[in-house]
Amino acid sequence: MLNRALAFSVTLLIAGAATIVSATGAAADGSLCGHTACDTAEGHSSGGTVSVTVTGTGTSTGGSYTIPEQHLTTPPVCYYDFLMTGKEYAAVWGPGGSFTQLQHNLPEEDRFSPEPHYQDHKDDDEGGYWYPYCDVQRWTGTTDGYNAAWKQYYGTHDTVYVEADDTPPTDVEVPPEELARIAYKATTLPDGHIRWNPSRTDDGATFVGLDTWVWLDDPTTSVSVTATIPSGTSATVTATLDDMVVGADGARTTDCGGPGVAWTAGAEHTPCAITFDRSSANLPVKAGHDEPTATMTAVSTWRASWTSNRDPGTHDLANLTRTATAEVPVAEIQSVVSGS
Repeated sequence: MLNRALAFSVTLLIAGAATIVSATGAAADGSLCGHTACDTAEGHSSGGTVSVTVTGTGTSTGGSYTIPEQHLTTPPVCYYDFLMTGKEYAAVWGPGGSFTQLQHNLPEEDRFSPEPHYQDHKDDDEGGYWYPYCDVQRWTGTTDGYNAAWKQYYGTHDTVYVEADDTPPTDVEVPPEELARIAYKATTLPDGHIRWNPSRTDDGATFVGLDTWVWLDDPTTSVSVTATIPSGTSATVTATLDDMVVGADGARTTDCGGPGVAWTAGAEHTPCAITFDRSSANLPVKAGHDEPTATMTAVSTWRASWTSNRDPGTHDLANLTRTATAEVPVAEIQSVVSGS
């Protein structure tokens, strides 16, 4: 098995540590690409791409619904990469070889041994060793997350020798944190549809000086999106509606603490109401309307987190926000005075 010290050394080799590579008999440019599998500018086999299936569900006050399935691809973070041919490997472990010399520069606890039976391949310049590799340049998460990913991958995948006519191992992995990033990016939240009361029958107008109840009609309150790869690893992002702030031209902003409560006859209180202190008469007529309106906005905040079948914890993500708008006519209450 490729242990931590050897994995670190291989990383140095691939990054361009020419003083080590020069003794291997590898490519003259200091890379390890003397093999057909090394097909990228960085000197790695790319690992191809991994298919990702994204599914999801949402929950509203009216019930649950299914989010249409998506099929994406992403480059794997961890995959098998070509190390060197059998002949090159025997050279780096021979007298004066780079891995032999490296042992003198490592602490005792980090020293490592050659792969068993490597001498059986010392004359093979076509077959070679493939080792588990995690590409930090493909990692967008935390340092701790990357360290956990490569430890898990290295700990469950051995370095293997592949004859020239055999197929290299294709076991690839996208760690949970990266799948969570994919699921988070694929999470689509509804803006919501604003309702209010009073709402005059002919034009939906509310009135100056009255509490105007505001709510989202049949609001979605939670959305879960799961990204899964063929290995079975999955990550689920859950976003929950946490707060809503309502504001409008001519009214003070109100923090509703949620999507509001639909008005019903006889209801006496709502956590989500605004009061207009002037009419919309002096405001512009917006496109699609035939009278001046005040623009009402409802900004909802969604708390997001992710979990995985390969990770027992719950991890917070950045909050998500959505904004719904509505054009509201605001009228003056007309007083009627009768004389005696």
